[in-house]
Amino acid sequence: MDINNRKICEGSIMIKDLDLLKDIAPLFKKKIVIWGVGYIGRLILKELKAMGAGNKGIYLCDTYGGGGQNEIEEKILLPEMLKSELYQVNLEDVIFLVTVKEIKAQDEILKKIVNTYGDAVDIYTEYAIKWGIYFNINHPYIKKDYRLRKLNKREEERICNRSSIDKLKLNAFRYFSFLPLHDDEIILIYQVGKVGSTTIYNTLQDYNRYALHCHTLAGIEEKENDLYNLVNMKSGKIITLVRDPIARLISAMWQVMCETGRYSLEADFFEVENYFFGGEGFENVQFEWFHNEIEKLFKIDVFQYSFNQEKGYSIIKKGNIELLLIKMEKLNELENVIGEFLGIERFHMQKSNEGREKTYRFAYRAYQENFASVTKEKLKDIYMRNEYMRFFYSEQERHNLYNKWMQSLN
Repeated sequence: MDINNRKICEGSIMIKDLDLLKDIAPLFKKKIVIWGVGYIGRLILKELKAMGAGNKGIYLCDTYGGGGQNEIEEKILLPEMLKSELYQVNLEDVIFLVTVKEIKAQDEILKKIVNTYGDAVDIYTEYAIKWGIYFNINHPYIKKDYRLRKLNKREEERICNRSSIDKLKLNAFRYFSFLPLHDDEIILIYQVGKVGSTTIYNTLQDYNRYALHCHTLAGIEEKENDLYNLVNMKSGKIITLVRDPIARLISAMWQVMCETGRYSLEADFFEVENYFFGGEGFENVQFEWFHNEIEKLFKIDVFQYSFNQEKGYSIIKKGNIELLLIKMEKLNELENVIGEFLGIERFHMQKSNEGREKTYRFAYRAYQENFASVTKEKLKDIYMRNEYMRFFYSEQERHNLYNKWMQSLN
C-alpha cells in the first residue's frame, strides 16, 4: 500500500509535518504517542523529556512489541493495547509521532494509524519531529538549559564544518585528472541545482558512461581558458537544463533545508523560507547561472541562440563543444534526443531524486499546495514580464504556470 495514494493523507490532512516545522507547541500541549521504539524512537523520547515536552502524557507503541524495554521506564504497548488505552481519551488531544525513518516501514505504520483512528488524530513523522525541534529552538516552552546546550553544540559543529573540503570541486579535479581512464570522453551534466539533472546522471551510469555531475566549475582553473581548451580539444559534450523558477526553488529549499550552515544559529522555518524567496530577483538565479558559468568558462551565451520552446530543447555548437539545453518540463519526452546527442542507442531514463520519495515528502507536498511566499504582483513579474522566462517558455506555458501558483496563493 502506498500511503501517498490515500486521499486521507493527501495534502497532509492528517500528516501535519509542515505545521510542526513552524510551531512545536503540540509537543507540549497534547498527549503524545511515540510509535516506534527503536533507536530513533528512544532518542526522540529522550529529547522530548529533556526539552520539557510530553507533560500531558506519553504512550509508547511498537508494531512488534519493540526493543530496548530495559532502557526506558514507560511501558511499550502493542497497537491493540494502545487502542484500549486511548478508548476513553479525546483523540483531538492526542498526536502521533512516527519515529521510523525508512519510507516503507513508515508507510506501514501510517496505514495502521489511519485505518484505526481515521482522521481524528494529527500525525507527525520523524523528519518533522527532528527538524521541528531544530527550527523552534527559541520556542518559549523549551527549557532554557536545553536551548543553551543545543545552541552551543550547533556552534561547535559549525566551526568544524568550516574546515571541510569542497567535495564538488574535488570531484571535478578527479574527473579531469582521470580522462584517460574513460577514453578521453568528456560529458558534463552541468547546471544549477534541482532541474532534473540527477535523473540523467544516474541513467548514464547504467550505460557505463562516465560523466561529471556538477553545479559549478568556476574557480577550478589554474589559468584562464584552461577548461575551455581542454573540453574543446576533447570534443566535449555538455548537458544543461532550465526549470520553472518557483518549482525549482521549492525543490531546492527542501533538498538543502537541513544544511544549516547557510542560516543563522537560531534560524526558524521562516528564515529558511526567506533565504530562498526573500531576495530581490531570486527567480533569475538559475538564468544568470548561464552567464556566470557556461558563458564565462565555455564562451557560449545561450541567449544569443534560438531555443525551441515547443520541443523543449536546443543544441548549440561552439568549436568542438556541443551543448544540449533542455527545459526540464519536457525532459521525459526527450529520451531519444539525449540518446542521439550522446550516441547511446535505446536510451531510457530512470526516475530519481523525486520529492515524494524523500523523508520530507509530506511537508514538501503541503508546502507546494499552499505556497504563499510571493505576492500576486511578483507572480506577474516572473511569468508575464520576465525576459528569461519569455525566452524559454511559450505564452501558454507561462500562463499555465502563473495560474498554478495563483491557485496556491488563493
